[in-house]
Amino acid sequence: INTSGQVGFGSTTPGTVNGTDRTGGGDTGILHLQGTVPRIIFDDNGDVPQFAVTAQDFFTIDKIPDDSSSETQLLKIESDGDATFVGDIELNGSGTRQIRFDDGSESEGAIVFDEITDGFIFKVGGTGGSGKIDALKIDNTGQLSIVEKIIHSGDDDTFIRFTDNQINFSAANAT
Repeated sequence: INTSGQVGFGSTTPGTVNGTDRTGGGDTGILHLQGTVPRIIFDDNGDVPQFAVTAQDFFTIDKIPDDSSSETQLLKIESDGDATFVGDIELNGSGTRQIRFDDGSESEGAIVFDEITDGFIFKVGGTGGSGKIDALKIDNTGQLSIVEKIIHSGDDDTFIRFTDNQINFSAANAT
C-alpha cells in the first residue's frame, strides 16, 4: 500500500504501467495486479462454480469447477476489442431493445426488437441514429417484410421486385 492508499500486488508503484500513470486522474481506489498472467479468483466458500478474471494479452472471465480439472472461458476480449463469449446474450427491459453496429463515430445499423409488434427489424444506413431504413422485418407470426426486392447474390440482374400489387421477376435484365 502506498501513501495514497493504492494497493499493488507484484508492483511497487500501484497505478503505474510501463512508467505511465494509469490511476485515472489520481484516484486512490486502485488495486494493481502485476505478473506474467494477473488473475483474480472469486470463491464463495466452496459453492460451485467459482469464477476468475484473467488478464494477459487479452481479458477473460472463466468458470472454474470445484475439482479445477477444466475451466470454461465464458468471455474473452482481445486487445483489438474483438469479443468471444459462451452462452446467450440477454437484453432485458421493456420497450424497444437493440444491438447497434457503430464504426466508432456513427451508428451504421441495428437489429431491433420492437415491443409493439413483438418482432425484429433490421435497420441499415443513416448516421447517428437518423436516416436508417427498415431493410427487413420479421413479425411475431413469422411473416417477413422487405423494402423492395430480393437480389441473387453475385448476380445483380437476377431478382424479385415487389411493387404495389405486382411482383416482377428478372433474370439477365429480362422481366
